[in-house]
Amino acid sequence: MMTFHQYIEQLEKELQDHPERIEIITEITDHIKEAMAEQVLPEKEAIAIIVNRFGSPQELAASFRQASLPSPYQVKGLFILFNMGILMVGIGITLGHHLGNIPFFHWAWQALAQNSWWVLLVYTVYWSLIGYLLGKEFGNQGKKLLIETVRLSILPNLCVMMIVLYGIMPMEWFRSFLTAPFFGACLIATILFYPISQAGFYFGKQQAL
Repeated sequence: MMTFHQYIEQLEKELQDHPERIEIITEITDHIKEAMAEQVLPEKEAIAIIVNRFGSPQELAASFRQASLPSPYQVKGLFILFNMGILMVGIGITLGHHLGNIPFFHWAWQALAQNSWWVLLVYTVYWSLIGYLLGKEFGNQGKKLLIETVRLSILPNLCVMMIVLYGIMPMEWFRSFLTAPFFGACLIATILFYPISQAGFYFGKQQAL
């Protein structure tokens, strides 16, 4: 059976990356000292009682790490808002380039047009990263969260595509982007976003084991 100092040292090691490590260690140390004083037992017997009450250093650290994680709904909302933000930035650059005279929007549009394939690749990797993070942080619980996140995030993407296809936003604006190969790649990527994110999810879940 470990001693009091060994228990605290192991807990410090387990919590080394936790942002509130010092506060947690201070609080647990005070609890253990109070418990030891109340029990009036030899140190090892008192520590056995502490382990039974709080768990091992590994178990206690895991509970604090879990408590510090954002809730699944917060994570889902964050990813959806981030995706909406990307779309809004893209729409803003498009409108600013075609309807405005601010040099920044013209420069940003040209940069996107010249690197459109890289933009698509990065966006695809982003979906894989979403799956990986959900799998690593939430395990099996993250599967439903992933489905909801992808479904709610894809809807705005599809709406923007429909706006362009039906001419609500002039198709001519996108001639530098919408070559046949690139448009086909965008459609395929949109269809594959969920399988790609699912592959990332399973990899992340394996990393958490």
